Amino acid sequence: MEKIDQNYLIDGYLSGELEGEMMEQFQIQMSLDKNFKKEVILQKEIHDSLTDSKKDKLKESLNNYHSQQAYSQTSILHRIRTEAIAAAIISIMVIGASVAGFFNFGNSNQSIYDSNFSPDINKIVVRSAEQVNESIINKGIDLFNEEDFSAALDCFNKEGDNPKAILFKGICEMELENFENAILNFSKLLDNNNIYTDQAEWHLGLCYLKNNDTEKAINIFNRISKTDGVYQASAVNIINELKE
Repeated sequence: MEKIDQNYLIDGYLSGELEGEMMEQFQIQMSLDKNFKKEVILQKEIHDSLTDSKKDKLKESLNNYHSQQAYSQTSILHRIRTEAIAAAIISIMVIGASVAGFFNFGNSNQSIYDSNFSPDINKIVVRSAEQVNESIINKGIDLFNEEDFSAALDCFNKEGDNPKAILFKGICEMELENFENAILNFSKLLDNNNIYTDQAEWHLGLCYLKNNDTEKAINIFNRISKTDGVYQASAVNIINELKE
């Protein structure tokens, strides 16, 4: 979806005019695109802030009218307009600083990492040729989904040098922000030919990105961008964002 289309959807949502297929498209975009969702939340905060400021100033002016009968109707209306405009300007200035910070932050290593690190270990399928203790792996996955990453890590450690367990250990270490340990686990998988090489390389690049080791991260994402793997398009996007 082009940017102009995103703006159209956001404006329609804020004005309450979205319906039918357009509302369905908006909801799908919200569920699939993290950056679009952030933009909607930000724009709604701006919209609500401006609306609330006008309401508060209007209420204040009307209260003053009842307590000070000497005010004429003309002066009251003039004051309402003046104060509402002033409140809107102040809100725009304050929120504008936040908006500027948001967009400047958009291309930082941290924001790129947050946008791309969203592991779903349930999608990593055990191949029939692997010698894996299913009960231990499944217990670890359950603990991971419960966000008990330390306990999940303990489970995966029991599987020793099994490639799938090593991959899961690396992802757990990322969730625990032990990025040096995560790097060691993913590097082990790259040293051996196995079915999890693509996923290990992708997460390794994210670890370097999080550690602000940008040069190593770019080298990895450059390699991924030249493949036809599942992470190829995402790697290209990250490289472009880092160049901006």
